[in-house]
Amino acid sequence: MKKETIILIVAIVALGLYLGLRNKNRTHYTLPHFDKLKVEKIDRIVIKRKGETLTIKHHDDRWLIEPQGFKADAARLKKMTAAMSELNFTALVAESGETSRYNLSRDMAIRVTVYAGDKKLRDVNIGKIASTYHHTYVSLPGEKEVYLAKGDLHRDFDLNVDKLRDKIVLKVDKSGVTGIELKDKTGKTLVLAKETVPVTVAPAKNGKKAAPVAKPKGPKWKTPDGRLALNGQVEQILTACTLNCDSFLPKEQLKTLKKPIFTLTLKGTEPATLKIYAQNKDGKYPAVSSKCDFPFLLSTWKVDRVKQTPDKVLEKPKKKTT
Repeated sequence: MKKETIILIVAIVALGLYLGLRNKNRTHYTLPHFDKLKVEKIDRIVIKRKGETLTIKHHDDRWLIEPQGFKADAARLKKMTAAMSELNFTALVAESGETSRYNLSRDMAIRVTVYAGDKKLRDVNIGKIASTYHHTYVSLPGEKEVYLAKGDLHRDFDLNVDKLRDKIVLKVDKSGVTGIELKDKTGKTLVLAKETVPVTVAPAKNGKKAAPVAKPKGPKWKTPDGRLALNGQVEQILTACTLNCDSFLPKEQLKTLKKPIFTLTLKGTEPATLKIYAQNKDGKYPAVSSKCDFPFLLSTWKVDRVKQTPDKVLEKPKKKTT
């Protein structure tokens, strides 16, 4: 074997060993490990960002935003507690301490701390979502390493008070509504009462089974003088049985609201009232509900579904034939 060939083989082997050891050293690190939490143990979440602090506490089977005492959105809290319960770092991204490119610098990071009583269960800085869209850049407070964590944590925790508040301002069981009152700004009132259509079954004849009877299409809604309402229009009105607002107004603004332009009253097992006021300059309608302690704003399309007039709600009288 020629000398040049031997030298070439030795060089290739040496290069392979060097690259192998180099890669081994580069990938040899230990990721922070978090044991899975039971979400039931979490009773407080603190979110800090740009000098602002948002605290959510668990009270009597619901989450409240402190110190205001606003009810928090249960669906959002379910995602947040699940994300912290299942926190999982999947890779080390950087060790240089350069955090701004990952939105993890002090003025950009979202710091999330989770507690059970006074015991700290999780404490993590959340940056921007990674290019995979299935991971988020994260770091541990006081440490320079940047990691990837599973999931879009930025979406789950990039919140303020308004985003986190429960927007349900009126919620009643629609099946329990037996009466509806619609009052316009002049005081003119339309009253409707639910009349349940009974189900009748034809008796069996000659030992044969009774013929099946078609189910009724639904209840009839009538005025006190017997005029029928259009079921489709009534169904639109009853969308208010579960009503979400766009945003809330300060409680002090209750004093500034004048005469409502429309009032909806629901009667039955859970009586409720919704008062809607004149549209503001932004095209929203201030409103108040007997099921909510704060005034709020509604979009035009939500108001239009509820704010019905008699000519739209009632069936047209049939013309008499001569």
